[in-house]
Amino acid sequence: MQKYFSQPHFNKSELAIFSAFPANLIRNVMFVRLIASPSSGKVRGLTEAYQGVSAIIRNFAKFLYGSLLFVLIWLFGTGFIMVAVIAYDNISKIS
Repeated sequence: MQKYFSQPHFNKSELAIFSAFPANLIRNVMFVRLIASPSSGKVRGLTEAYQGVSAIIRNFAKFLYGSLLFVLIWLFGTGFIMVAVIAYDNISKIS
């Protein structure tokens, strides 16, 4: 990961921010996405990063990325439904 987490792909401030505790988790998710979907690295020039890992790691990254998308869709969908129910309840009390 140090090969790709360096100066030509990230600027100095990003390197400093993504090296500390809370943001390094975001960096890890970025690299999982990069391994799962190589075309997502076009902007930073990281489309070849997936070649340095084995097929098992690539498949696991795809599973993790798919799981993340599923959980986010479920979370925001549930939140949207809850907001709609609360709004409907408040509207019905006014009428």
